[in-house]
Amino acid sequence: MRNIYIVTNCQSASIASCLKLMLTDFKAIPIPITEFDQKIRDMNFIHSIKPDDIWIVLKRFSEVLELTGNINKENIIIIPHIYFYGFHPDFDHITLENGDVLRAPGKCDYHSKILLSLYLRGVEKFNFKSLYSEKIFDSLNYFNIYNLESIRLVKSFNDHGFDGNLIMQNIKYEECFMHTFNHPKISLIFLMCQQIFTKITNKKISSQLLKYIIDPLHDFTILPIYPEIANYLGFEGSYFYKFGPELFINNFDNYLDFVFRGYDKLGPEVINSFNAAPQLKNMKILDSYL
Repeated sequence: MRNIYIVTNCQSASIASCLKLMLTDFKAIPIPITEFDQKIRDMNFIHSIKPDDIWIVLKRFSEVLELTGNINKENIIIIPHIYFYGFHPDFDHITLENGDVLRAPGKCDYHSKILLSLYLRGVEKFNFKSLYSEKIFDSLNYFNIYNLESIRLVKSFNDHGFDGNLIMQNIKYEECFMHTFNHPKISLIFLMCQQIFTKITNKKISSQLLKYIIDPLHDFTILPIYPEIANYLGFEGSYFYKFGPELFINNFDNYLDFVFRGYDKLGPEVINSFNAAPQLKNMKILDSYL
């Protein structure tokens, strides 16, 4: 049995979930990024690689693989890093230039830029909800991000040898194809894997297979699509939040309390240092509404 090694990011398990049903003559093996460097230096592992094994990787890993001298370049399929802010324009990872990452609340890496900016400005909690409005979303350009991200996503697929237009044509009819801005739903991963299947076999595979594939990322964070954003895109939104398999928050007020508890625990010295985060640069617009 041939192996397919998958070295990407949190999307590796989703790719493996698709390919193990598409390519039953292969064994799909996701390799976590954190283990890749050690794995590729292990000579026992290097010698275990078969000449016809397939590698599905981000570009930065393909360059390392080629240096081993034991992997056929033609068996390396480079894929894009999939992310899409169109449904969740207010959420981001918050980082500083020195590499510090804001991890709160509940060790979550996803933050509402509006909420964090208001918290840093010392705005009273009872004023927050009124500032999640269509007017403010518009001033922050949130309604235009879907179209901009669609163009970028298509180009990203095209730049990596995929038919990005075909993928977008098939996925755009789904209300939302992302759990978070960097966690695609299995439907989007499946469309990419259909083209990976064709690259490997020179054949096509039916879309009906999708109904049998488990979505590994469904058990992790699912961010809300704000009603104003969803309405603009033509469907119903909510302020439902899901952090992991067990933590579900069903309205904005509970989310606000949850986040405040997390930020308060960090203390002012830590939280205030993130005022300089580049992700919050455009949030100065909020000052005119306070």
